Amino acid sequence: MPAAFTFLDEVFREILAAEKIARNCQEAETIARRLFIGYQSGMRDRNLLIAMAKRMR
Repeated sequence: MPAAFTFLDEVFREILAAEKIARNCQEAETIARRLFIGYQSGMRDRNLLIAMAKRMR
């Protein structure tokens, strides 16, 4: 798995665990989409990605 996908998957799983969100729900899909968009726009800081995903909930 490319490093970017591994990184995003780790961040995604961390958010889901911290927020007690099921992996197969609409909210998880929205978080994944936001993480991907943030990463594509140049955001590489783990804490910023987490904060951005949580803020948009």
